[in-house]
Amino acid sequence: MANGTELTEYLQKVKQRMEADGFRITENVVYDGQAFRYVAERKRAAIEFLNLERIVFILAPLESVDRARLREFSRRCFRYGKKSSSTRLPLRLFERPFCVPVAVVGDVDPATAEAVRNEVPPRHLGAQEMPVVCALKPRRLCYFEGTPMYNGVFWDYWRRIIVAELSP
Repeated sequence: MANGTELTEYLQKVKQRMEADGFRITENVVYDGQAFRYVAERKRAAIEFLNLERIVFILAPLESVDRARLREFSRRCFRYGKKSSSTRLPLRLFERPFCVPVAVVGDVDPATAEAVRNEVPPRHLGAQEMPVVCALKPRRLCYFEGTPMYNGVFWDYWRRIIVAELSP
């Protein structure tokens, strides 16, 4: 894990950025045995995609992360993000929820970083998750860099948001 000052400064900078960009922030959420430092959610009409955009960033400092731990963390975050929506039917039918689980660590091993960049994130019916690892010591953001066959038009857009909101 990164030192406390470095972690606090990063999380505060991200929180300020997200608030300025219209995200509603909830702090210190515990769900299914996992503590999340921030849950940031933004909903708005996305005319270009003919639907409602709902983006949920879930940030949690972790001591370390490997592929298996990241998958489990991402799964919990996605379940929480899906469950926490305040949108009601019929609007939910037009919503494209996008969940970004963010594991904030001191450093990430090369194999895990490579897996995050190259393995297609889990796909869900009408929703998407994209796990991200933010390594504070090398100041590196790891996220999926490819474009799968499904939802191809959205991936560049989502990556731009991730970089804009989470860059160390």
